[in-house]
Amino acid sequence: MKKAKWIIYFFLVFKGNVFCQLKTLPNSFVLQGDFDKSKTSFYENSILAASMETYRLKESDVVLKFKDGFECVMYSAKSLFLKGISIEVNNYKDSFPKDYILPIFTIYSNGQLGAETPRNPSYKY
Repeated sequence: MKKAKWIIYFFLVFKGNVFCQLKTLPNSFVLQGDFDKSKTSFYENSILAASMETYRLKESDVVLKFKDGFECVMYSAKSLFLKGISIEVNNYKDSFPKDYILPIFTIYSNGQLGAETPRNPSYKY
């Protein structure tokens, strides 16, 4: 019985560590550019509710472009860790693949995010 408890405990802890980050970390990005500042809170809440952690890199900030007229700078996992934010730095990629092009995002009026991937000129269609 004791062994079964440890197995269940291990599964829950492991599962929690792998699947816990479904939303963007608070205080882990900044909006910049020329946009309607009265919508800042709306934009930030929409980004926080989305799963944007896949666009965060281990040691480099990433600039995500939005059709809404701003850029979202996703701070690196390392810089967040150094600021005292609880984050597992090694869960993040060092870089994107060489031929990867970041999507251009849109925030719809209901707060949902959409992404459009530009065509890659080096890819042979």
